[in-house]
Amino acid sequence: PAIVLYTSGSEGQPKGIVLSQATILTRVRNNIAAVHLGRSDRFLSLGAVGTTAGLVASLVALLGGALQFVVSVSAAGASSLMSLIREERVTIVWGVPALLGLLFEDRQAANALVTVRIVRTFGDRLLSSECAAWRATLPPTCHLAITYGQTEATIAQWFVPRHFVSDVAALPTGYLLPEHEYSILTDDGSPAVKG
Repeated sequence: PAIVLYTSGSEGQPKGIVLSQATILTRVRNNIAAVHLGRSDRFLSLGAVGTTAGLVASLVALLGGALQFVVSVSAAGASSLMSLIREERVTIVWGVPALLGLLFEDRQAANALVTVRIVRTFGDRLLSSECAAWRATLPPTCHLAITYGQTEATIAQWFVPRHFVSDVAALPTGYLLPEHEYSILTDDGSPAVKG
């Protein structure tokens, strides 16, 4: 075991989730490879360090050689973060869609985001309308990555194609990641049988 992180308790009592060293390092390795992280990257993480996403982000920056900025949106404010992104020439931004949406609504967003090459979401689904609005603000060369999972495991990831258009409210969550085993279970927890 490497760490115990607690769920939010949205379905009752918070549960302690034990993450192994191998699990964390696998996530870190996969993220470094997925975003082609390197020493020239300047990485803004909007996830609290005490969360799975925040922990993984910090280790991604540390082991990938990038410079990381960990900032609270509520404490700093969107315009202050835009100044940080512009002045520090941030290349990668990670955050939940609600926080990223606050940033991208800022009047100075397009000018501040010119150096951003990847925006990665986690923790909540991304709406098609959000994707379209973000694309209008982000540089045309910027990649948009969706990561989906629970506290226990990140299970899916997808880089949204630049010209992707969807007629459904939420974008797909992505493709199942390798190095995991998946099963579909019935309501009572038994394996679902193919029909």
